[in-house]
Amino acid sequence: MSGVSTAIAMCTGPGGRIHVTGSAGTALYEADGTLVWTATICGVDLVADAEGGTTVVGSSGTVAFAAAGAVVWSDPVPALAVARDFDGRVMVLSAESLTWFGNAGERVRTRELPEINGWPVLGRLMKVDFGGRPVVVGTSKNDLFGTESLVVMRYDSAGNLDWVTSPDGFLNADRPGREHAYSLGDGFCR
Repeated sequence: MSGVSTAIAMCTGPGGRIHVTGSAGTALYEADGTLVWTATICGVDLVADAEGGTTVVGSSGTVAFAAAGAVVWSDPVPALAVARDFDGRVMVLSAESLTWFGNAGERVRTRELPEINGWPVLGRLMKVDFGGRPVVVGTSKNDLFGTESLVVMRYDSAGNLDWVTSPDGFLNADRPGREHAYSLGDGFCR
C-alpha cells in the first residue's frame, strides 16, 4: 500500500502471514514482515483462509484473493464484516443481511436481519463462536424517538436465527427475568 494509509483490520493466516486492509488498500506480509503483495481494494474487515488467501469486505463489496494475490471472486454488495464458518464458507454481513458464499463466490444462502418491535436490526459486527456459528452485533431503534439499542444475535450452522438479545433490556421487558432475552424458537434464551 503506497501513500498514507490507515490500517482498519488485520488477521493472521497460515504460517503466521499477516493480512492487512485499510484506507489505501490490502496487503499480505510474510511472518518476518516481507511484503508478498498489495492490492488497491480498501476494506473494513478481512479473514484469511486455510490456503493463505484473504477475503476483504468494504464499501466496494467483497473480494476474495488467492494466496498469491490474484482475485478469485468478488461480489458488489457493500459489506461491514466477514468471517469463515468451520466448513470454510465465507460469511459476509451487510447492514441488512448475512450471506454465506461458496468457494467460487456463489451465494449459498442469504438471511435478512430481523425486525424487533417493528424496527429493523442494522448489522455492525460479526464473529464466529467456538461452535462455528456467526454471532452478529447490530443496533435497532427501541422507541419513537429513535433511541438505538445494542442487539446481539446468533445464527445456527444452517443459517437459522437461534436467538436475539439486548443488554439494555428493551426486548421482552414484560417478561420478568427475561428482560435481556428474545428467542425466535420454542423458548426464551438467557
